[in-house]
Amino acid sequence: MGSDTLAIRFGIRVGDGLQTRSWAHHADSSLHSDPSFYCVLCGTKSEMAFAWTTLFNGQEALGDLCAACVGAGPAAAAEHEGRKAEEWREQAKQWREQVKEKWPKKDKELWREMADWSDKKAQRHAEVAQGLHTLDPARWSTLAELFAAQEQGIKAFWAEAMEELEG
Repeated sequence: MGSDTLAIRFGIRVGDGLQTRSWAHHADSSLHSDPSFYCVLCGTKSEMAFAWTTLFNGQEALGDLCAACVGAGPAAAAEHEGRKAEEWREQAKQWREQVKEKWPKKDKELWREMADWSDKKAQRHAEVAQGLHTLDPARWSTLAELFAAQEQGIKAFWAEAMEELEG
């Protein structure tokens, strides 16, 4: 299922801005062969096998969140994204310093491209941070919603497994 299809499933429209949705899926789903994922905010590997909370910007799925980041809330997520933006700005600055060194022209061009790419990453993280700072708390999933989706996913998985055994 593509991210736009997932967004449509939740009734998310293109201009809807930042929000999260918790949802259940089967561990053996064709969606992913390995149900674990790395949190889009903190990078921690999550082992949530039957439910995820996905961060959307409009219909674009930015990635999935671990239970710790869901529980910390949008203000903590905004701070984290702000730090990422600053790290990428610093990386761009370092690449630009390399352009000043005595490198062949083709190498300088590569440093410029890397700096521009880092600037784009910094801008994207800064935009997400700003969106999270102003996010209506009602648009952020709670741990209770994530755990309810997990329970729903587990029940669906076992119902399907029992059906297969009986069939």
